[in-house]
Amino acid sequence: MCQYKDEEDQRRTFSPPILLMIRYPLSELKAYHVPTGNTLDSFKNFIKNLPMEDDPRAFGQHPNAAIASQISETSDMLTTLLSLGGNSEPAPDDASGGDVVTDDDKVLAIARDLERDAPRPFDIKLINESLRSRSDPDPINTVLMQEIDRYNILFETVLRTLGALQLGIQGLSVITPELEQIFAGLLNAQVPQAWAFAYPSLKPLASWMRYVVPVVLCLLVHG
Repeated sequence: MCQYKDEEDQRRTFSPPILLMIRYPLSELKAYHVPTGNTLDSFKNFIKNLPMEDDPRAFGQHPNAAIASQISETSDMLTTLLSLGGNSEPAPDDASGGDVVTDDDKVLAIARDLERDAPRPFDIKLINESLRSRSDPDPINTVLMQEIDRYNILFETVLRTLGALQLGIQGLSVITPELEQIFAGLLNAQVPQAWAFAYPSLKPLASWMRYVVPVVLCLLVHG
């Protein structure tokens, strides 16, 4: 989070004359100043009384500089909490607990639903033939084809990995590190990193997939 001052600022801030000035402010925050006293214990006490978390203003930054760090820490904490969840639970219709729904069962059902609902890749040949009969400017057609190519890669990746994941869960193929990451994403309702290359999004998995469908319809209308 810290972005240190340039070399000239460091020399000016930590030069010996300044360090000899008692309570000389080192930032706009009152807690950060040249400590008083001249014994090891006094310096230790001064350090103990410093804030437990560094304020960005202590390094000459705006308070908003901490937002990105806080978002990252929160995301890591929530991901860790989700990973600590149990891997099975009793089936809804079996109060006795005889049958359990495992993580494999949950992800397998989700993968099947996503594979069924996921858009299929565009037919590039058909779209090219359709564009030849129209008078759209070339730059528009170029951008359209670039978007179609980008989403085609996404759809092919989604369908390929969902199929491979289902085979892996059933023990019919090897589970790769990529599939393990997709498994965790589907289990925690998060967009797997392997699918996040097409466009940046903070949406959970269900909303992300619902957003893709209107995009496909828009491309089909313009294509």
